[in-house]
Amino acid sequence: MTTEHLYDSSRVTYQLDGNGTVAWKVEYVSEAVRGGDSKVVDVGGRSIIQIDLMGVTAPQPFPPITAQDGTIMAVETASVSSSIVQSFIGTAAARPEFRATGTELPDQLVVDIFFAGG
Repeated sequence: MTTEHLYDSSRVTYQLDGNGTVAWKVEYVSEAVRGGDSKVVDVGGRSIIQIDLMGVTAPQPFPPITAQDGTIMAVETASVSSSIVQSFIGTAAARPEFRATGTELPDQLVVDIFFAGG
């Protein structure tokens, strides 16, 4: 997983590898409740975007990401089962527009969070 700041947005990219079908769901949630153990994750930010990647495994834990610039405040990611990875993005603004795009070659999910008016 990587983050970067662009001229009109901040981007979180999830790199995917392997065979099989990956499904994903991206939406705003009122709080970051981790699947599996129902733990509330303190992700910070004015709004929270939840990303569920289904049909995947993660070989290692993901370190939390804290950002100082752009539209992202923090990203918290964890495996919640043997086939689901869940991520929460805390945003700097209240419910900014975002776009989630799946790509091939390389296989990845790209989530762009736009600045106001972006």
